[in-house]
Amino acid sequence: PLMTVRNCPLGKCGGCKRDFSTVTDRKNAAFFVDCIWRVPRLYNSVPLYLADRMDALQYVDFFTLYFTKETPEACLDVLTRYQKKAEWDGPKTRGLLFRGVQ
Repeated sequence: PLMTVRNCPLGKCGGCKRDFSTVTDRKNAAFFVDCIWRVPRLYNSVPLYLADRMDALQYVDFFTLYFTKETPEACLDVLTRYQKKAEWDGPKTRGLLFRGVQ
């Protein structure tokens, strides 16, 4: 999740189902919205991917891979890439991990 918000950005909190509706930003990037128990969560438009930077994350004891609406095949592909510390050939983000934000 990118962020948890108080007010539903879709304006339909309480009537949502887990359909991962989208909202778009000024750059026309689509962010998925998921509402569970009236708590809306906004998900990034691209995956956070760090498998190819594991050497820089030696202080991390474990990782949790968080999937939302991916197919089982896509989940297996990501898991395999993490095990091999492989590159990601699609759009991705590193979050704030390498920007010096603490």
